[in-house]
Amino acid sequence: MAEQARELATQAARRGGRAGKLRLRQVEIILVIAAQCGLAATLAWGLAHEVAGHPAPVFAPSAAVGTIVAALGQRARRTAELMLGVGLGLLVSDLLLRYVGSEPGRSAWW
Repeated sequence: MAEQARELATQAARRGGRAGKLRLRQVEIILVIAAQCGLAATLAWGLAHEVAGHPAPVFAPSAAVGTIVAALGQRARRTAELMLGVGLGLLVSDLLLRYVGSEPGRSAWW
């Protein structure tokens, strides 16, 4: 009986060790993703503010973080496609705002 108890305790310690290592690995992955999201949001805001000249670029960081989160577990090609799609969408919307305008009836085209 004592031998069985020792064996069960050894198995529990072994299983607990594996679970602990798995949890630690999950925390490491989450921290890496959080760092990537923070860096992407910062770069997107900086590019939209400094390069594109937007005074308060709210959508740029959201799009950057959304792209990273949507691409989790995907291949690099899918991530690149998603980033390209978001970039083209931003470019088209920026061009429309510049040439069509944001106020109805005050368009540069009419």
